[in-house]
Amino acid sequence: MVQLRHTGIYVYDLNLMESFYKKVFDMHVISSHIVQKDDLICDILKNNDAEVLISKLITEQGKINGTGDMLELVQVIGPSVKSSNSTRPMIWEQGIMHVAFGLCTAQKTTEKILKYGGSK
Repeated sequence: MVQLRHTGIYVYDLNLMESFYKKVFDMHVISSHIVQKDDLICDILKNNDAEVLISKLITEQGKINGTGDMLELVQVIGPSVKSSNSTRPMIWEQGIMHVAFGLCTAQKTTEKILKYGGSK
């Protein structure tokens, strides 16, 4: 059985984005500001000294289900990363195509997004 565990998003300001998802989507923190430095991170970021901060958040429905509905916010903290000069962007430059949330009312959610710093 295949299961979507989480969606990972590279961010530049972990505090800001963690707060945004908590306020706008009522997400709950599972873990916050965990430093990770291992072979996988070094390989992904193509740097032997790479390390990241990771926060994981889950929706209320995800808490009920016990799985899924999770975001993993990742901020590269060391060493400082620079844009590549190649035609292919580095992973932290990629962003994401989209994250899909099921909403009760789009209008109310749009208002919260704007209130907490998002834009249309």
